Amino acid sequence: MPYDCTQPCRVARYPVSLVAYWIARSVWFRKCWTNAEVLAPGNQRSGRGWAGAVWFVPLVNVWLPRRIMLDIARASGLTDERLVNLWWGAGVLTFLAGAASMFRGVHLGAVLVACALTLVRASALIRVIGQVTAAQAEALDLPPVSELGDRPVTAQRA
Repeated sequence: MPYDCTQPCRVARYPVSLVAYWIARSVWFRKCWTNAEVLAPGNQRSGRGWAGAVWFVPLVNVWLPRRIMLDIARASGLTDERLVNLWWGAGVLTFLAGAASMFRGVHLGAVLVACALTLVRASALIRVIGQVTAAQAEALDLPPVSELGDRPVTAQRA
């Protein structure tokens, strides 16, 4: 069988995209925490540094991100915690299913469950990000983000 020269590129895409996701999520968390502190000063139960770094501290990253997200959501004026709980619960269950996938006999089922839970978690996070971002933009009276292609016309260089 001939060697597939694209294999290293395909394998490298996952870790690169995962690191990009971690960075984007941490930046978004920290910016929203800062906005939440403006909207509700002193109501954040965790410090500003934790908002970005919480994901990288073992054991703390199991419970503190949910608490920070709830604080951000509350400060932004969102009262329904179900979506945040769905996001976090699906994350914990994904971790447990991934751990279970290492045992013989449950590997395939656990992997399928972990994949389904990852989709649920991603969908919930996308909705939470949208709700928090919109609520903060409205509360801080920020202009709406323009649609792609609706950029203002600028003077062209000669």
